[in-house]
Amino acid sequence: MKKGENLVSILYDLCAVVGHKLCDTDIDTIHRVRPYPSQGVAGSQQQQQREGNSDVSVRTSSVVVRFTQRRRKELLMAAVRARRGITTNDINIPGPPTTLYVTDHLTPTNKLLLKRARQLKTEYNYAYLWVKDCKIMIRKSASSNIIQISKESDLCKIK
Repeated sequence: MKKGENLVSILYDLCAVVGHKLCDTDIDTIHRVRPYPSQGVAGSQQQQQREGNSDVSVRTSSVVVRFTQRRRKELLMAAVRARRGITTNDINIPGPPTTLYVTDHLTPTNKLLLKRARQLKTEYNYAYLWVKDCKIMIRKSASSNIIQISKESDLCKIK
């Protein structure tokens, strides 16, 4: 993240790396959002940063892209999934290499649900947890039923 960065150019560089063709008309908006604080940790990190403590790692603001067609988003997501392990060096962003994650943009409520679902996945030995179209899904095994988690009470189904 730097002042005056061109987010569209970064998106096109990502598309070139994964072999996905994107047109200007495929993008509705593109912008950064502030990192969502996780249970007060971010506030203390920001305070430590103001005090000059350089040992604190602060997450970079996420880039949110809104596509004009859902299909274009899904095609890009599939191309990125097929080419796992993309770093900032792959798309010519200077600095130490950092892994890039391309996912659906979740609301703060859904981020907390996903965090809790991850904990329960480990606790109850579920094999699969994923997000598709901003919906959180979990499955015990390849042959078991899929549980969709859309509210806190759905977490009770994971046992």
